[in-house]
Formats: sequence, structure tokens, C-alpha cells
Amino acid sequence: MVDPRLVPDRVLHVYPDYEPSPLLGVDRTRPLTGAELGLSTGLAGRVEAWQSLFEADHRGREGWRSDGAAAEYRGEGLAIVAALVTELPGFVLEYRLWPVGEHGYSGGWTRGWSPSGETPLPAGTTVREFDTAPERWIRLMNDYSGPPLWATYGGIGPEHLDLPEDLGHQLDAWQDEFDREYHWGSGWGSDAVAHAHAAEGRRLLPLIAADLPGHVIELKTGDEPVYAGAWIDGWLPVLPEVALTPWAE
Repeated sequence: MVDPRLVPDRVLHVYPDYEPSPLLGVDRTRPLTGAELGLSTGLAGRVEAWQSLFEADHRGREGWRSDGAAAEYRGEGLAIVAALVTELPGFVLEYRLWPVGEHGYSGGWTRGWSPSGETPLPAGTTVREFDTAPERWIRLMNDYSGPPLWATYGGIGPEHLDLPEDLGHQLDAWQDEFDREYHWGSGWGSDAVAHAHAAEGRRLLPLIAADLPGHVIELKTGDEPVYAGAWIDGWLPVLPEVALTPWAE
């Protein structure tokens, strides 16, 4: 049984790096072990061996030791993703196997479930498509001098999602407050300002979701993300045909 605090959105990221584990939970920053995910001993061992293969045979910018090692890594990685789907029903698997140029989604949330708790839209519902957000996952988050919204390829402005002008102004004002009141070294000037800023984010969250049906909106102002909106029931992102170039090429 997976601790919901480790993967609150039920999206498990398979992202190889020189870390203890290529399986990442919330915010793609928390490496997870097979035991934490409740994986079988056999699958947990395969994941560890796959990680060891990467660490032994991938030489950073020089690439793979051999074409055979790269092919072995790719084949086992995709097989592990399929096995994870079987052992973690109701989870979305995002795999970004950058050493071999593979990126995609598998699995799927349990029918009728979304991280916000809202009911997913019925299958067949028409959803507005945006080139900047093909995953239909939008994050409301601050960064220095950045936009208040983030999606598949990085920061975006309200205009990239055709949000109403008034809502766009409110989002820009929220970002301006962050730039003005938050210091990278000392943080917020006071707890009151920090709490008010977080509260404004929570107010804006459902407004964005209401204008973007079929998208999941995530608010990130602290350790615990907050969600609004929902995908179409059973939908998985289909990424554009953009080549993911291995690091060494």
C-alpha cells in the first residue's frame, strides 16, 4: 500500500539519474524505494538492477559504453514501466528515459478519481488544446521574475491559455507580490504576508480550473500541493512528436 503523502497525485515519475532510485514521487524530487511503493521483491530488485546498469554503463556526456548497453537499458526500462502499471493500478506512470530518448505516459488513474477530488469529465468531452500544455497539467507557482503559471515546457503567461483578461491581471498581481515581498535568502517579510499570499493562491486556483475544464491545476505555495479541476475520465497525455535527444548526442 502506497503512503498517499508520498504520491498524493498518484503520478509516479520514472526518471533515471545518479540517485538512489529512479522512481520519484511528488514534485519529482523525492526518490522512492520499492518498499515505500509496496512493490514486489522481484520488481523492486529489477528497478535496482536497472539503476545499477545506468550508473555502470552511462558515462554522462560521453553517452553509453556501447549500443548494446543502451538497447538493454531501454528494453528493461520499458518492461519495468509495464510491470509498474500492473503492480500500481490506479496510478499514472510518467517515464522520461532521457538516456535513450524515450518519454511518455502509461497506466491511468482509477476511474472516477482525480487528485482534486473532483469528478472527471465524461469520456468524449471536448477540451481546449494548448500547444504549451499538452499534458493538460498546469501549475500555479511563483518563481523570481517568472510567470505565475507553468506547464509542460516551463513558465507560461495567462495569455498562453486564453484566460480572461481580468483573471490574467489577478495572476500577474499575485506574481508581482511575490517578487516584491519574498527574498531568496530570508523568505517572506512576515508570516501574515506569507499566509495572505497563499490564501490568494487558493482563491485563484478554482478560477483557473473553471476556465480550463479538462485540465488539472496544481497550486504550489508550500510543502503540500493543492489541486483543482480534472482530466477526462481515463485520459492519458499524448505528447507531441518531439524528439527527446539523449544527452550524449
